[in-house]
Amino acid sequence: MWLGANVTILQGVTNVTDTTSADTTTVATRSIAAADNRAIHPNPASSEVVITSTTGAPATVAIVDLQGRTLLTRQVDLHHPTIDVTTLPQGIHFVRITANGSTTTRELVVASRR
Repeated sequence: MWLGANVTILQGVTNVTDTTSADTTTVATRSIAAADNRAIHPNPASSEVVITSTTGAPATVAIVDLQGRTLLTRQVDLHHPTIDVTTLPQGIHFVRITANGSTTTRELVVASRR
């Protein structure tokens, strides 16, 4: 039974530790430095979003609806980080950002346009 976890992020490594027993057991360790440095703002958005990354590497961005359908795919980079979302339906979507062989998924809320 999983009652709690101790998560430590240090220099791009995450250690997830089961704290439910007297003994401490590491149940998962993985590097998240490449995957965890990407953000979407503003969120919610009604006209456009900006994809930011600490690496500045070019990325492929796919916006997917809750049924798994890809609604749009764009290339972004340091000089062109903006994506127009005015053609997307209002609601919750997932944004898949792929760069340097890793993929990050973020939630995006497309708000009503007034």
